[in-house]
Amino acid sequence: MTISKRKTKKNEIENEVKTKNVFANHAAGDTAIHQKESNEETATPRKNGVTNFGRFFLFLGLPFLVGMLGFYAAYLLSLFYPGRQVNFDNDFILPFLLTLAMVLVIGFQTGGFTGKKPKALVSWPKVRRKKKIIHKTVIVDDEVFDNK
Repeated sequence: MTISKRKTKKNEIENEVKTKNVFANHAAGDTAIHQKESNEETATPRKNGVTNFGRFFLFLGLPFLVGMLGFYAAYLLSLFYPGRQVNFDNDFILPFLLTLAMVLVIGFQTGGFTGKKPKALVSWPKVRRKKKIIHKTVIVDDEVFDNK
């Protein structure tokens, strides 16, 4: 063997070793990714939804806050307009109940605040498109074009 043949043979062996290392690293990376995915699947699923504090705030805190804002707005109006009286039913209870109703409807639509997309309360039937078939009769008359 000549020196140039030995060098090329040596280069070929080094290239094979490098490619084996590259493939080994790639395969190791694939198994690491697969193990990570399988660990995520077998882990306990995270509970989607609202915590107890969040439920308390949504169903009582938020309506109470809106009711208090309505009551405060009515108080401020009574200061500027002396003839207007503050009424507890109209100024606190009405905004409280409207906000509570809104929270309940949104809660039903999202499945207890667990869904990302709200679902419709009423599911409408899907429209089926009917194909319109048109029958045309074509009469070919050769005599129309003959002008003799």
